[in-house]
Amino acid sequence: MSGGFNRALSIFSPDGRIFQVEYAQLAAERGSPVIFYSDGKSICVAIEKRAESKHKILSDLDKFKEVETGIYLTFAGIWPDSLIIIDKAIFIAREYAYRIGERIDIMKLSLELGDFMQKYTITGGYRPFGVKVVLFGFHKDQPVISMIEPDGNYAMYKGGAIGTKSDRAVKELEKAEDTPAIIAVAKTLYTVAQKDANKMSLFQITPEVATILTTAEVSEIIESFNQ
Repeated sequence: MSGGFNRALSIFSPDGRIFQVEYAQLAAERGSPVIFYSDGKSICVAIEKRAESKHKILSDLDKFKEVETGIYLTFAGIWPDSLIIIDKAIFIAREYAYRIGERIDIMKLSLELGDFMQKYTITGGYRPFGVKVVLFGFHKDQPVISMIEPDGNYAMYKGGAIGTKSDRAVKELEKAEDTPAIIAVAKTLYTVAQKDANKMSLFQITPEVATILTTAEVSEIIESFNQ
């Protein structure tokens, strides 16, 4: 009997659970860690560069995409699923600009992208996306961070983490709230997951531009909190 609940999308188990959605959450939690935090002036993101194969060339932009001018997306979870989400986010932004005549903001993009992801939790022949998505940007010069769950639910955050060891990462991030955002996210990733600067991607987003830190700059930041 329980096997039917495990396979079904639109059937609740006797205790009120939809197992396929829970499995999608677990898939997202197995993704490489992403730490994010805003100090009010900028949004900083730290991502572990993790390759499925030792022969794959790691890129800083593997998990950090600009889906609209000034709006950036990252994720944790199943790689092929993320490609569908990224393409859909870009389509939503372009279609909105064509239809309305102005750029979409993060709140509207979160709503429409969340609706798209939610449909995959109730439609026969499909399964939920095994990814968590985070959108970053500024609205009227104020930082905005939105996290979208695999079930399409979304909420705004000042900081947080997705992927492997995200619970521990959030606790570590809370300890570093009084430090500059770039140091807070770097130190958190360093503490919970990755100590090699070559396998860390750091991004700093301002209202004007998103900057990718070089490996040398990442190493300097690591040295600053290890002294």
